[in-house]
Amino acid sequence: MGSLRSFGLMAAALAMAAAIALPVSAQDKAAASRAPSTGLAILDCKPAAPAPEGSCLLRVPPKYKRHEMRTTAPADADFEFNFVVAGDKGFPPDVAMSGTVVLIDLSPQRARIQQFSKEKALIRRFVEGLPEDELVAIFGFNESLERLADFTQDRDEVLKAVDALTLRGSNTRIATFAKDAIRLLKQRDDVLLKQLIIISDGDEEGIGAAAEVNSAAVDANVSVSSLGIFWRAFGAAENAKGMDYLRSLTAGSMGSSVMAQLSRPTEAETAVDDFLADLQSVSAESGLIVPSGTPEPADLIVVIQEPKIGSPGQYNDQEIRVQYTPVAGAAGGADAADADDAGAGSGDMIMGYPAMWVYGAAGGAVLLLALIGGLIAVLSRRGKATEDEVEFAAESEGGIAFDAPESAPAPAKTEQFAPPAYLIRADSREKLPLSGNRIAVGRAPTNAVVLTHESVSRVHAELFRNRDGGYSVTDMDSLNGTYVNDRKISGPTPVSNGDTISFGRVKTKLALP
Repeated sequence: MGSLRSFGLMAAALAMAAAIALPVSAQDKAAASRAPSTGLAILDCKPAAPAPEGSCLLRVPPKYKRHEMRTTAPADADFEFNFVVAGDKGFPPDVAMSGTVVLIDLSPQRARIQQFSKEKALIRRFVEGLPEDELVAIFGFNESLERLADFTQDRDEVLKAVDALTLRGSNTRIATFAKDAIRLLKQRDDVLLKQLIIISDGDEEGIGAAAEVNSAAVDANVSVSSLGIFWRAFGAAENAKGMDYLRSLTAGSMGSSVMAQLSRPTEAETAVDDFLADLQSVSAESGLIVPSGTPEPADLIVVIQEPKIGSPGQYNDQEIRVQYTPVAGAAGGADAADADDAGAGSGDMIMGYPAMWVYGAAGGAVLLLALIGGLIAVLSRRGKATEDEVEFAAESEGGIAFDAPESAPAPAKTEQFAPPAYLIRADSREKLPLSGNRIAVGRAPTNAVVLTHESVSRVHAELFRNRDGGYSVTDMDSLNGTYVNDRKISGPTPVSNGDTISFGRVKTKLALP
């Protein structure tokens, strides 16, 4: 009977542990819904508005590429995740994919005034290269903040504001007005990805700290990037100091920083183009992940490709994993239990925990104690039963089996499919997978193969997979044409392994297995 009493005490302890563990488990689940846990999230399955409830927001960092997506949901689950961008089904209407505030330093210096026409040309080059569907606002600052062009997709209106830029005022308060611009972006409820671009020489005369900008940016889900344009002589110590300060403003917000030196115009233009490519990669690779069908709790895994340091055009795979919890009323629907779990955290609190959790834990503990009481009663009646008989009695009376299985069930397998072919860019050696039977190629982020180059049309061409496993390519009335082995095509044209396919001035090679 001593062992029986010990067993009863152990069971009671288990019941109390179960009651305490419930809210902690829910908190852990909430913490695992985003990655990384600090700074801006790359993958967030509890995103703020205007992202719809029940969706996940994927924000791919500059220079990274979205590679594949999978889930640990059971193979027979009646739902799947879909990646969507503006214009796709599941993407909220009247919401822009990206909105940008361009914040331009207008404080004058005599040497800067003499070279400001060159600086304006670089700023114009940058603004002109932003995606056509981007919401853009232009602000200038010195010792005050001035709105020069409100949020618009009208690129002519924005460029007029850039052409009218003049240097005026005296002091430069970068951090102060960066925080003001972040607050303006935070108020926008019609933009999914919000970014602030600071254009300055980094000469801060205010008292605002970069850490304050970082904190405000993370709180508002705003990515901060900086374009340092320097009018002083190449190699001046002030340039390095200014660029270091501009880079510090981007910490934790997945921003990009580039330095452009006016005394080296060709290199400055290349720097601006690189900066544009960084920002365009974010818009092209990011979007919403929404479920269809009847969602179930599951791990969502997104693999992104991280550039290899010192190896241009080469990437390492990086796996981002979060816990997805369905929300009642979200796309595809969800059951009531998941809805209650998603809503936990509101309402009355008991001992620091939501009342819903405490009541649920208490109910579970009572049920567990009742089962344990029945088990103890059965064991008492059996008295001198053998160990095998006790186990049989527990099972026959609906008791709880405490013996763990010899091995845990294997995790659900996720099937991955290698693309049947690739396009390999001649300039960067980047491998662009060709998945599906019809592959749209163009500059717009909605294409299956995105080529961010001014010579490529928004929808430039289409590749078709033939029944024999080969491919054909056809031009979609592009401005600069499509070429196979340097010959311009006018209709569907078969292509073979190793053939060169040029879209405008972007040359690629077809690689078949």
